[in-house]
Amino acid sequence: MSDSRGTGLRARLLDSLRARLFLAVLAAIVPILGGLGYYVWYQYQSLASENEREAETLVSMTAAYDRALINDASDVLHTLANSPILRQERWGECRGYLAFLLGRLPRYLNLGVTDARGYQVCSGLPDPDPNGAYLGDRTYFRKAIEQAEVTLSGFIIGRMSNLPTIVLATRVPGDSGVNSGVVFGGMNLGYLRASAAMPNLLPGGRLWILDREGHVLQSVPDDANHLGERLDPHPVESADLVRDSYQDADGRRWTVLSMTAGPRDDPHGLSVRYEVLDSTLYAEARRALWIGVFFIALLLCVAVLAAWNLMQWATVQDLTEREMLSRGLRERERLISQLMDVTAEAIYGLDATGCCIFANQACAHLLGYDHPDQLVGQHFHKLIHYQHEDGRPYPIEECRMHLALEQGQGIHVDDEVLWRRDGTCFPAEYWSYPIWQDGRLEFCLVTFLDISERRAQQRALAYQAAHDPLTGLLNRGEILRRLQARVEQDPETPWTLVMSNLDGFKEVNVALGHEAGDRLLQAVAQRLDGLLDASCALARLGSDEFAFLLDTGNEDQARAKVLVLLSVLREPFALNELQIRISCSFGLALHPGHARDPDELVRCADTAMRRAKRDGLGIAVFNPQDSVSVQDHLLLRGELRAALAQGQFLLHLQPKIFLNGGEQTRGAPMGFEALVRWQHPEQGLIPPGRFIPVIEVSDLIHPFTLWVVDQAVACCARLQAIHPGVGMAVNVSARNLLDGAFPRQVLDALRRHGLDPALLELEVTESAIMADPARALDSLHALHALGVRLSIDDFGTGYSSFAYLHRLPVDALKIDQSFVAGMAADADMRAIVRSIIEMSHTLGLTVIAEGIETRETLDLLWGMGCDVGQGYFIGRPAAESSAVAWLRDR
Repeated sequence: MSDSRGTGLRARLLDSLRARLFLAVLAAIVPILGGLGYYVWYQYQSLASENEREAETLVSMTAAYDRALINDASDVLHTLANSPILRQERWGECRGYLAFLLGRLPRYLNLGVTDARGYQVCSGLPDPDPNGAYLGDRTYFRKAIEQAEVTLSGFIIGRMSNLPTIVLATRVPGDSGVNSGVVFGGMNLGYLRASAAMPNLLPGGRLWILDREGHVLQSVPDDANHLGERLDPHPVESADLVRDSYQDADGRRWTVLSMTAGPRDDPHGLSVRYEVLDSTLYAEARRALWIGVFFIALLLCVAVLAAWNLMQWATVQDLTEREMLSRGLRERERLISQLMDVTAEAIYGLDATGCCIFANQACAHLLGYDHPDQLVGQHFHKLIHYQHEDGRPYPIEECRMHLALEQGQGIHVDDEVLWRRDGTCFPAEYWSYPIWQDGRLEFCLVTFLDISERRAQQRALAYQAAHDPLTGLLNRGEILRRLQARVEQDPETPWTLVMSNLDGFKEVNVALGHEAGDRLLQAVAQRLDGLLDASCALARLGSDEFAFLLDTGNEDQARAKVLVLLSVLREPFALNELQIRISCSFGLALHPGHARDPDELVRCADTAMRRAKRDGLGIAVFNPQDSVSVQDHLLLRGELRAALAQGQFLLHLQPKIFLNGGEQTRGAPMGFEALVRWQHPEQGLIPPGRFIPVIEVSDLIHPFTLWVVDQAVACCARLQAIHPGVGMAVNVSARNLLDGAFPRQVLDALRRHGLDPALLELEVTESAIMADPARALDSLHALHALGVRLSIDDFGTGYSSFAYLHRLPVDALKIDQSFVAGMAADADMRAIVRSIIEMSHTLGLTVIAEGIETRETLDLLWGMGCDVGQGYFIGRPAAESSAVAWLRDR
């Protein structure tokens, strides 16, 4: 019975015209509101996430800036601590030396040295205490005297500068083996603030630089009253970015981002703290959310009012159709007018013929009218002045709004150009919602937005996608796109693709730092851009490689233009108060002579550039023979794999002797260097210059080096029966140092043949270490821990310095033969060799000279105190049997 009554009630409700109309309106509007709600929430989440990422990036960039600054200061103190003036305690020269450095390094308030008791013996500033200020009570002094690494103080007031500062200190190792004291540097706190980050602070945001205890060292905005004030320090359990929040006394919620910025050995010694109000951080996202909510509420109100109107219409069935229609129209107009006046969105309505029947004030304002009534009655095509962006009008039948009215369909357009009454235009995104009644189009509701700001953001993103962020030049993807377009547009027009590479840029990066390297790239880009016109499409391909186009297919003309660029680039660049001279290698490929396909043309130019760099030509034009050489290179790589499997490689040994060996007599055997030769079954003995470069860039380098190490260790073990204590040296490439398994494999070879690790010496070049200093240093420490001797080969041909060498676990330094061979006839070369020997001995390194070919060169090196000699005058590379005979003769 009850089921019957419930069914009847539902049937009566559904039979009601008002109920059916109300449900129909809800069914139409709910999906729209749901979609709009999801879109508004998604926009809110995206904007909030973007603002958080920007704040995190600001903290990371500031921390990286301060970390690099402190690490650079640590390197300066290490270099000072190992200088002869401090190690030999030449205090009479010390003050002038430190005062000179203090004048050249404005980031320091003072530079000074104390003895082992803590009394100052030397300072870059005048010492008011005639007996030397006592610094032994300073925490940084006690830490520095106990450890080898640089220590970082907290916030203090300098006793001599009387200014807020932080102090870096490290001990001075004396020549006698006892610590001579401590060298310290008081840093100007103003240099800790990354001034480039200040414009990115959100309104009301505060950026703090803190010491390990949380004392304020610097703040942005700049406020000296906060210096020394204590805040919450960065959590000791984390070295990464930490996010937190708190509520201040006024009830405002703050977001706090913190990140360590200390030196490599003490990351918590310095930290960056960024505080910003949540109301500021999420202001843009919340504004977008409220606008979206308001728009949804507006649509909901329109839907409810429309449903109410329909229900009211159904209740007055005694009115004539004309009276009902008139009342409904008047009511709708009144409600729409009220709603339109309170919204900031531009809204207008069109009848079926395209004439405006209502508009709000926002619409009138955007279109350049004083009052919405001025729009009513005008056709939409005339109202918004449909034109192309260049001002040319287009017919009404081409308008998408006209097509939408004809078909009675809603549209969404996000790339329309609307013109104001005064003739100015703006980009707009608009939506059209057709309203049907009794099977005919009643009117069309149109809303639109000015998207000028969005377009500007899109243009900025498009620019970033096509340009290199460091130099502002085109990037690799954009110039390749332009190459393709140029080839497709006119495949027969001759022109030239030029690729360039800076010579020695990696060494400049290592010697002066990546920041200086970036400034050098910017300066090079500026010079090139100043000499090339816009049609050349100058681009940075990556690292230190550039490319551009020349509108000539004549090889001589292209070479002449590039020669001018080469000359200008050889002029000095000013970096870090230094005059840096660099050179550049250019490779030219001509279209369509050398290639038509853009990728192939790039390969041709790259091949020519590498030949110019390899042969020191400066400029090289692609030669088909270059491709032949590449093919020969590939064929040779295939034969090398078979050669290693079939045992075609031989080990030749070149002897080394003591020149000044302490207890060792002059000329006594020191050991041998293992050199590889290839006994080709058809071509005979192939020199290493042909196959070693091929092996180094292939996957053969690891099994090949292990074979050489194993054979050299086995040979050295056999030679102990002839001359106990004789050693063996083996060359190691950069890729071996980057292989984490290499130290264990060396240990396996030593154990397999029962050789003392001290008799094996591994030679590495400066460039091998600089390829990836962090990973290479890990491998060097692991090898040194085995007891294996390590030496730097070809020293003097790169950019590494003694200030860097003292941090490497190496035992010997090998002077490149280019210095040794010419020293007998060149006084400058002799001075260079003497300086290398003296500085190496200062660092406790054994010095090996290679390339000794005359008695005169041998005597000169002996007189300079060189430890070990090697060269054709002493002995040429030969098989093991010849090495045994040489040892027996000695």
